[in-house]
Amino acid sequence: MNTDASRNKARQPTVNPWTTLRSVTLLILVLVSMALSPVRAQDAPLPAPGQAGRVVELAQDPPTGLWLAWLDNGVRVLHRASPVDDGRVHVSLLIAGGELLETQDDRGIATAARLAWDGLSVEGAGQGDLQSWVAGHDLRLTTTVGPDSMALRIDAPAGSLADAVALAYALVRAPEVPAEQFDEWQRKERARLAGGDGVSPAFAALLASTLFPKDEPRLHPIERGDVEKLTAAKATAWLRRQAVNPMALAIIGGPGPDRALDLAAGYFGSLPERSRIGARTFADARKLPPFRGPAFAEHADPRVDGAIVLRGFIGADLTALPDARRLRLAAMVLRTRLAALAPRLRAREADLDAGSFEGAEYPGYGLFWIRAQVPARGVDRALDAFDAELTKLGAQGPTKTELEAARARVFSEIETLFGDPSFWADRLAHMDYRGMSPKDLAALQSSYAMITAEQVRDAVARHNTEPRRITVVLKGSEPAKGD
Repeated sequence: MNTDASRNKARQPTVNPWTTLRSVTLLILVLVSMALSPVRAQDAPLPAPGQAGRVVELAQDPPTGLWLAWLDNGVRVLHRASPVDDGRVHVSLLIAGGELLETQDDRGIATAARLAWDGLSVEGAGQGDLQSWVAGHDLRLTTTVGPDSMALRIDAPAGSLADAVALAYALVRAPEVPAEQFDEWQRKERARLAGGDGVSPAFAALLASTLFPKDEPRLHPIERGDVEKLTAAKATAWLRRQAVNPMALAIIGGPGPDRALDLAAGYFGSLPERSRIGARTFADARKLPPFRGPAFAEHADPRVDGAIVLRGFIGADLTALPDARRLRLAAMVLRTRLAALAPRLRAREADLDAGSFEGAEYPGYGLFWIRAQVPARGVDRALDAFDAELTKLGAQGPTKTELEAARARVFSEIETLFGDPSFWADRLAHMDYRGMSPKDLAALQSSYAMITAEQVRDAVARHNTEPRRITVVLKGSEPAKGD
């Protein structure tokens, strides 16, 4: 039975009696502390929370040091000690939705709504006063709008966890897009769209129009008509509606799990009830028609020096994690091999790249690619070289030396990330949404260590087929000098 309760139960590790006793004791302390004293940030020009919520499920994962809780209104809360003693606490809030919930009538509204967060604009709080309070308390805000989420992260001094949580709560409960900032954003968007974005955005737009269904506005760049439809009032109303979406709050560092859960329940527990966040959240909104290839697009752009050429194929979904990791190693191997191709393609090494990203937000639309900027008359030569490399890798796999080098790069990246509190804050906030568990995080390095050359070879061969192939060429109208 695939219920939230059964999944949560399955994820709880086996712990010794002392760990179990500590979990129960912590839960009691959290409930008692909420009952005895309301949580409030000091002298904050922010709205007070309503009635505090309750922690209804609590588990600990000893291998990762992670505490996992569900509030009675469906908000997910996670806490972990910081991997470094940086004297700060890191709060990350993820709200499911974002551009995923946009329509033809309000394309771009998530980006416009973000202005409320970036501008620290909350109803009932003077914008200037709030900005001064945030600066005075050394709170650092970062916001993002993604294909299926909106997120904010607040880094604060270790003793200012209450301030960080209160600010995050206010930006969710009562955001207000300032009319003046919205008008300025609209003017800049009009100018940007009239003048053209530049070569890189133009290539990204061409790739999107080739990869995704053409009648799917959420996956194509914002246009002038989209910008004109929006208003500050519409953006404010849209953002406030997101407060009832599934969400996760991750806290890294600070006083400890008891205080973190206390504050989370006091603030975010007062929000309306919602569905628990998980891999099935907004599943219907993610459904797209299957990719049908091979897909080819070539476009002329006089701003391009030579031609930008991409050859690739539909990669693995995030739900097929083993293949996704094998393809990532394959891309690293190809990056090294491409360097040897630079002289033959008459390209700079810096203009040659390979990569792989999983189909996460939209299943069935992961992408593995090789890309290069080459002379305008060298497009066919580049495509032939890319095909040869992909065929060779799918037939023979990487050498032992290549695989070890790729693994070493992955291990180095993992070591760096695991020492970064911001990585933990963001990754934990996304964990349930991506259908992952603490066990997946704990086994990240070992999962790469077990990948074999044969597995990499087979993953490339299975995915690099004609119906999955995509080719995109953005070409200058005139050959580059010396071509």
